[in-house]
Amino acid sequence: MAMDIPAFNELSFNRKLIYDVLSELFSKRPDEIFLKKLNTKGLFAFLGESCQCEEITGKIETAVKKLLMDKAHIKKLCEEFENVFLIPVADAYIPPVASAFMGPDMKKALSGGLPEELTAIYGAYGAKFCNDKEDIFVFHPDHVASLFNFMSFLIEKEEYCREAVDLFYGIIYAEKAFFERFIQSWINGYLNEMHSKVSSDFYKQIANFTQNYISNENRLFGVWGLVPEL
Repeated sequence: MAMDIPAFNELSFNRKLIYDVLSELFSKRPDEIFLKKLNTKGLFAFLGESCQCEEITGKIETAVKKLLMDKAHIKKLCEEFENVFLIPVADAYIPPVASAFMGPDMKKALSGGLPEELTAIYGAYGAKFCNDKEDIFVFHPDHVASLFNFMSFLIEKEEYCREAVDLFYGIIYAEKAFFERFIQSWINGYLNEMHSKVSSDFYKQIANFTQNYISNENRLFGVWGLVPEL
């Protein structure tokens, strides 16, 4: 099926924003400042409509509003974030990196380690990752937040290729290839484990939202029938 480029272009802004939000959800400490940012008017309505999961985003919005009414609950959520995403010795810790969930086929396909291969890909596209001064997130090439951030980076590159069809298709091929190899190949196993270990409704719904969006991306790329090379 030939790609309807104008239709795909209309999706690009939404997709970039969603990947940006996902990257922050998996890397930012859910303190009061970040929760207020998430509470921006219209954000959850936009996410729900774009991903056709209004029920899930409605639950996240409700959780955020309840958290902002009680700082003790925010503190507890921040502790959960640390135990799930940051502290390897914590009982609830789930390594948020693709290399921890790699299957044998993926390992066999690598010439070196996964972080090394991803670092080479990021470098080839000129992607640079910069932390905020107060950011506690430590960059790892195969961290789930880094992978989402790179997808946003590739989508942004579409803007510079719209007048050259071959270059535009090349970026879409790169998005699909990266998504299938480095996100779709492992993310559901990670999200299922996350859903079973977290106690807060906030992070349970984040896992649900992410799984829903991954399914949407899979369908989107499938519709265009692209066969990528990366």
